[in-house]
Amino acid sequence: MIRTMLITGASSGIGAAVARELARQGWHLALSARRQDELEALATELRAQYPALRISVHVHDVTDYPESDALIASAAEALGGLGAVFVNAGIGLGGRIGGKTFDKQRCTIETNLLGAMAITDAAVRHFRAQGGGQVIGTCSVAAFRAMPGNVAYSVSKIGFATYLEGLRAEGWRDNIRVTVLYPGFVKTPIVEGVPRTPFAIAADRAAVLIVRAIERQTPSVIVPRWPWMLARWAMPWIPARLMARAGF
Repeated sequence: MIRTMLITGASSGIGAAVARELARQGWHLALSARRQDELEALATELRAQYPALRISVHVHDVTDYPESDALIASAAEALGGLGAVFVNAGIGLGGRIGGKTFDKQRCTIETNLLGAMAITDAAVRHFRAQGGGQVIGTCSVAAFRAMPGNVAYSVSKIGFATYLEGLRAEGWRDNIRVTVLYPGFVKTPIVEGVPRTPFAIAADRAAVLIVRAIERQTPSVIVPRWPWMLARWAMPWIPARLMARAGF
């Protein structure tokens, strides 16, 4: 596999942590997000540490759906080829159903689901044309069951996980491999303000586990595996009255 990757949502959180770990492993990177200053700072850091690597910056909003193909093409040109795309950009806006937060819920769906689908769709076109590639998508353990207090976030991650599983079947004969990530609570800005974050791990630790799964082309991985592997099977059976206590 060509060790070149586009990362969306690279300016902070899991995206930035994974970028640092991939660079440490010798990957050439195209960093994409809305915030140019943060991207440039990360790129400067990585170039100073790894001068032999190609590191490019691409300011892009994933909800600008028509520009997805241009982003993929720009990243491929900057890196001299594109072996993988890490579809990671996401937000955690939301609120209770019926709580006058629909605009926030809509933004979450537009970014986490439609934006992720648009980038994935463009990446698949590129990979089919070149004979293969890898799509890595950030979902969440919130995809295991809708979480009260931010159902829209769960819906976005359930939807994207299903989309990626469909791509796995559609892209198999085109040599397109899919890795679906299900992070638990990771200490990043997206969980700031969440009242309960059990079993939270540091972003750099999550990045090590994620990069290991990427390089092995693992089809699906929960980060960290325990205790969330157990939760994956238990959550559908938890009564609604108990789930209500676990809301955000």
